[in-house]
Amino acid sequence: MMLAGILIGFYSYIMINNINLAVIELTIEKKFRLLTILIITSIIFEALYCYICLSSLSYLNSHANLIQIVKIIAIILMFILGIWSLRDSAEKSNHINENITKRAFFSIIFHPQQIPFWLIWGNILFSNRWILDTQSDILLFTFYNVVGSILVLLLYVVMGKYLKHFVTKYKIQIVRLVGITCILFAVSEIYKLLF
Repeated sequence: MMLAGILIGFYSYIMINNINLAVIELTIEKKFRLLTILIITSIIFEALYCYICLSSLSYLNSHANLIQIVKIIAIILMFILGIWSLRDSAEKSNHINENITKRAFFSIIFHPQQIPFWLIWGNILFSNRWILDTQSDILLFTFYNVVGSILVLLLYVVMGKYLKHFVTKYKIQIVRLVGITCILFAVSEIYKLLF
């Protein structure tokens, strides 16, 4: 259970996204107070999403309509993040820096991928009996998941110094890529819903 929790937490933050991009940017700009707030907020919401989704998984699995509503909301949020990122990638560099952090906080609180992510992983975890559907197992797993999330975010803090040149040079392209990825995810989810 410990290894699965840490690996899933690590995996959930390893791909470059608005949150990781903000961690790198705040590290580069030496805005450590805001960086600390971002990481703590991210960890709190990661724990909440993980615990609530895993605790209510059997209920969610028995209500297909509710899952569809969650998916539609996730699609709308991904489109918003994608369009926001694409719009910012056409703006000046300072505007991008400010909005990277705003998008990161938006992504943390209204994370469009968290509920579908935990529906999938929760079913895998419970069906393989890596964790049991008990409050103690879910709490312990949530703790391990948070440890994995903290490790990868700290990795981005450490790597931020080394990625400084790359991020500074390709910031507009990275933001554009994140925007395109969000929109492609939303389009693929629409396709899955319709077909």
